[in-house]
Amino acid sequence: MFRLSEGKEERERKILECASTDPLLALVISVIHFEWNVLRACIALSKEPNVIVRKQLKGSPGLPRLSSKWEEIIDDRSLQDLLGANLWKEMMGAYKTRNRLVHGEGSSGPHFARDQVTVVSDAVENARAYAESAGANLYQRLQVRKLSTVNATIIGHQLTASGSLKKLHLRDDSGLSFSCTVGRIPSIKRQMPSLLHGIGVRVVSGFSKRND
Repeated sequence: MFRLSEGKEERERKILECASTDPLLALVISVIHFEWNVLRACIALSKEPNVIVRKQLKGSPGLPRLSSKWEEIIDDRSLQDLLGANLWKEMMGAYKTRNRLVHGEGSSGPHFARDQVTVVSDAVENARAYAESAGANLYQRLQVRKLSTVNATIIGHQLTASGSLKKLHLRDDSGLSFSCTVGRIPSIKRQMPSLLHGIGVRVVSGFSKRND
């Protein structure tokens, strides 16, 4: 498949070579390459410890779930928004074809598969370029953010689009503020957000902190 040491150009060259001889296999490989870029971008752009992010991303197949994880971890814009409506729709089609191939539920014509390889390549470029604009090179070794534990007080919260609790805004004992996902503090996950402010918690942290 790919070696970690292989850069963007080398990976793309392999996919294009495969598309000329076996476009169905190339589509499967290109989707794997897309997911690699998305998952790596999540690790690179999150402020949480790498080990925590990797655990959050474990078992994240399928485009809708990948998009949900992207929005949860990066907390800027959804993957669907990043790709745009047309490319998102085409990616959903590429995933359906990939799933049929992988699970032996059908096939696809070679020309159609080549077109979908191009679609996936465009999506890869969108994710890569977004990460690069935020200062992350996905084809280099990623910065390692290690775990530490801090005492903090809840000072605010953020809700998902559906109204459930998504993130907590906290301030530690030194007066620095940071945020973390609710999944990091399971005991408060089901409590009303309005009742959380002022509560002291102990959290595993690896975040970048800022002065108020």
